Amino acid sequence: MQVSAISIIEELKAKLLQFPALVDGLKNKDSDFLPKLETWMKETEAILKQYRITECATVAGYRSRILVPLYAERQQRPAKKQQLQLASEILFDLQQTLVAVLKPYELKVRQNDHRNVLMI
Repeated sequence: MQVSAISIIEELKAKLLQFPALVDGLKNKDSDFLPKLETWMKETEAILKQYRITECATVAGYRSRILVPLYAERQQRPAKKQQLQLASEILFDLQQTLVAVLKPYELKVRQNDHRNVLMI
């Protein structure tokens, strides 16, 4: 079954458009930042998995990195502070992962649009 590149583009762009609010939540020390980020990551994983895009595993890996402090035996700082630090460190990589997935689909659609214009 072939999937529409346009569907992938629309869904991933919608997730990327939510990203600035996540960054603002981190900056503003929103107490719900971590749950919101986790929800966003799970939804993003689901989209990627639905379209059989293997970067869903990359997003899951980032999510697992944020969970590490919850399972550390010795903690010098509270787990939540460590999670916030890790989340802040992976935000850019997370965004870059989605952009890297999105670009080839956008290119494909642009090329098809260009070909259709030339055929007129």
